[in-house]
Amino acid sequence: MSQQPPFLQNWVLACCAAFVSESSTYPLDLVKTRLQLQNERGKSINGKRTQAPLRSMTGIMRDIVVKEGVLSMFSGLSIAILRQCFNAGVSVGLYPYIRLSLCSGEETKETVALWKRALAGSITGCVGQTLAQPTDVVKVRVQADGRLRAAGLTPRYKGIRDAFSRILAEEGVAGFYTALGSSVWRAGIINAAGIASYDGTKHWVAGAMREGAYSPGFQDHAPSFIAAFVCGVVSTVVSCPLDVVKTRLMNSTPGTYRSPGDCFVQLVKEEGLISMWKGIVPTYQRQALWNGIFWVALENFQRALDIERL
Repeated sequence: MSQQPPFLQNWVLACCAAFVSESSTYPLDLVKTRLQLQNERGKSINGKRTQAPLRSMTGIMRDIVVKEGVLSMFSGLSIAILRQCFNAGVSVGLYPYIRLSLCSGEETKETVALWKRALAGSITGCVGQTLAQPTDVVKVRVQADGRLRAAGLTPRYKGIRDAFSRILAEEGVAGFYTALGSSVWRAGIINAAGIASYDGTKHWVAGAMREGAYSPGFQDHAPSFIAAFVCGVVSTVVSCPLDVVKTRLMNSTPGTYRSPGDCFVQLVKEEGLISMWKGIVPTYQRQALWNGIFWVALENFQRALDIERL
């Protein structure tokens, strides 16, 4: 008999699914970050005013492999996995409980209103990102440092451990919370859209399939695959502009931008509105793959242990 697992079990399974998904899609995240940092404030990485030709996703990936080595495609993976233990682990682990608390009357997880699913996802996304923020800042800066190394310049940090110690020494604890406001509301919006679209689509497809003559195995797995695809599309459309602003804020030195709004205005003014969708191709590929792998892995882990699934 299936039963709702305790939060710790939910969190551990979400962390395991995130490990599988993050490890599989990390190179796309690295390329996306490099794309988003191109022509930052109209300057090249040596500080000179320029508008260098924008590199494509494949061009940046080729540059990384040729100039930095194949293994550099996974530079920062360990901190990215740690980040997901806080971010995905907490936000997904908490979600069923927040969703249940919002149910009223005869509502169940299959019939709860979409806006309640979105609200539950937003709340857990904000909590998860707040806890993950220090690891997110380090991840973005380590990923960005590869540009300096490829250009023959000295990177800011020798590695993840050095990044932690340098940020603490030079910027204090506050340095780990650079762009916290932007990151948290971004996470709230993306998590609301992502989890709600996955949760709602999965239960809608499952309900529709009960009316058809499908095999039990297909009925059990197809809703998760379809919902994961929808989640990837929705998450990409919503997340790309927010992600560009977050990446720029996290990689900047204090005083570069006054606020997320100021960062947005400067991006549009100096690089054009299209700059808000820098990296959308790897963002989509990563979001679609990441969500597909994550949700299918999570549900299979839960199925193997015979516990309640989302």
